Amino acid sequence: MLELKSVTTTRGYKKLFEDLNFSLEEGEALLVNGVNGSGKTTLLRILCGFSRPDAGEVHWANKDIRALGHDYSRLVNYLGHFDALKGNLTAEENLIASLSVMGIDSDVATIREALRKQDLHSKLSVPVSRLSAGQRKRVALARLRISRERPIWILDEPFVSLDKSSTELLSAALSEHVSNGGFLIYTTHQEIGLDVRPKILTIN
Repeated sequence: MLELKSVTTTRGYKKLFEDLNFSLEEGEALLVNGVNGSGKTTLLRILCGFSRPDAGEVHWANKDIRALGHDYSRLVNYLGHFDALKGNLTAEENLIASLSVMGIDSDVATIREALRKQDLHSKLSVPVSRLSAGQRKRVALARLRISRERPIWILDEPFVSLDKSSTELLSAALSEHVSNGGFLIYTTHQEIGLDVRPKILTIN
């Protein structure tokens, strides 16, 4: 179980959220709603362990994720609102670098297959800076595919810049992850179809 326990966070003099609580079990999804600036991204980063709340704790299997450290981070698959790609590197080079940072060993054949499934096989030698916004997002989603065995998926606006076919592919991947017992926490402003009904957490 992943639990948020009485979490409070401020930004400057503004309180983003106070005494926030929820729990998520295997095979469940959570959609985080809220207007821009409400703190959705901040909450996702807290759940990843990247940031600390001003008060409260995040627990995984009844243990504070701060105490778990890398044992927890190795369970998390995070896709941020920005693609976090280096423009001077190709899609393949970006994936090699990011997967290495994550501690995931992946061979070139696996990386190329993941890019092929994102319809990027013709762009293998092209610097990411020359790709469209949608293509860049699909590079980031290829990393998600390679690291799909991680149980906790935390995704910030993953459908931005995707065309209809890519949106459908991602929706299917998310549905499959949850149906296989994974945890999914995400934000989106788009209407998407998942095979599971997500819990809703609205930040005011």
